Amino acid sequence: MPDGILKVSLRVLCLGAFLFLVLLTSPVLAAESEREARLRRTVETLSVPASRMTGYPGAAVAREWLVAELESLGIAEIYRHEFPVLVPIDEGFWLECAGERLELFGVWPNLVRTPTLPTEGIEGQLVYGGDGSRLEGQPVAGRIVLLDYVSGIAWVDAFHLGAAAVVFLESAGAHRKEAEQKFLDVPADLPRLYSRKDVAERLRELERSRAQVRLWGRMAWWEVTAENLVAVIPGRDATLGEEVVFLAAHYDAVSPVPALAPGAEQAASAAALLELARGFAERPPKRTVVLLWMAGHFQNMAGMRHFAPLLLTAAGQREDEVEETVLLRRLSALETRFLVGLDLSSHSPRLGAFRPREPYRVSLLAPPITERLLRLVTAYEDSALGGKRVLVNGLKQDFARQGLGGMGLTVPLDAAVAALTGCPALAFCTVNDSRARFDAPDDYSGAVRFDWLGDQVALLQGVLPALIDDPELEPWAWGNDAFGTIGGEVVHYGPRSYLPDQPTAGALVRLRLRHPTLA
Repeated sequence: MPDGILKVSLRVLCLGAFLFLVLLTSPVLAAESEREARLRRTVETLSVPASRMTGYPGAAVAREWLVAELESLGIAEIYRHEFPVLVPIDEGFWLECAGERLELFGVWPNLVRTPTLPTEGIEGQLVYGGDGSRLEGQPVAGRIVLLDYVSGIAWVDAFHLGAAAVVFLESAGAHRKEAEQKFLDVPADLPRLYSRKDVAERLRELERSRAQVRLWGRMAWWEVTAENLVAVIPGRDATLGEEVVFLAAHYDAVSPVPALAPGAEQAASAAALLELARGFAERPPKRTVVLLWMAGHFQNMAGMRHFAPLLLTAAGQREDEVEETVLLRRLSALETRFLVGLDLSSHSPRLGAFRPREPYRVSLLAPPITERLLRLVTAYEDSALGGKRVLVNGLKQDFARQGLGGMGLTVPLDAAVAALTGCPALAFCTVNDSRARFDAPDDYSGAVRFDWLGDQVALLQGVLPALIDDPELEPWAWGNDAFGTIGGEVVHYGPRSYLPDQPTAGALVRLRLRHPTLA
């Protein structure tokens, strides 16, 4: 064959191979793009309200949007599980100066002491301290101190110098560590407020003009009714359909400024669960799947704690634990196989499968389905990722997956509450992510890595349906039931009491954790 014809033939062959690869990969890329677009839409929608914290209007807006999305997917069985929870509700804060009123927001209570101001307000001159270093040499006593939000614990120094109140100014670089430093674990009456960026600029102008201002406002503890969402997708197999697998994620958010908690990063788990719901709606599973969107996660996992008695009763592990409802009758007709909790974030593409022990530190054995799960994960990694290992095995020691990373911080898991009841449970969590944007008052969707979140969801979609449908699934027995409820009476000393014996009405009891954890 002449050289010219040979070169032309090779070019045609290479071009044909290239076109074949393009045609082969185009559906995959399109699916990835559609998945990311849906995740983006969900996260952006959930983070639109000013606050998605349980008890605030944004949480209800998010819940109703999720219900509408599930209905649009054709999921007909949707239940609402109500429970009470105590939360600090911002009833409004503002600053007045010469007839001008500027909106402010209360900061998280010091233990139980909210930043509520006296009924007559607090009057004083503004002084700007930047990150705290600019307070040196300035008169602070009796004044209202303006500090950048990114100023660590400098606000405590301001109160040591006699400040009447502190107002944090929205600033770039808000980090989870900053959020942890904006309140104390003692009930100190130290009023702390927060201003958005536009108001912050005006406050700096007022400070430069040495204006006298007055602060007003109130934050109170309210007992609100929160709602878990429970969606049931019946199994298509006549036998396996009588068994149920639970998938759980929280849909609420939190920040040290309760009225400002958009929680884009904190919406990752809810968005992932909705994407899984879409897949199950399109391709019904053999076993029944119950999807749980939990409220009250950031109130020590209140949603799952209130759902746990229902879980125990439905599985026949306890009797007469909760009153009979339509939801209880529905779940009681099913045999629980296991529960999977999701706790995801977006600044890492890698997932880990874990025994959900935190924050209770209960002893859990490796699940009997571990090997089956890992075979499915390996098959997905080989087929979709060219053999690249992306799942950290936190279920048992695994030398083949060493060096992939892990959890650098303690994250309390809703699935841990289920595990505390003895329910067979495991959790998928994002690894190698410090969750820097968690708890930021300005955590909007612009910083979310939807590509990496999409990678995690793709793995879950490639593994969980096959696991749920597997007829050879190993039995996984319930463990020890260590879940309990503590009740008691709050009493105080009476005028002639030797011991506290007088009932205290309307008392708020706060449990102090010896080992703080990140929710």
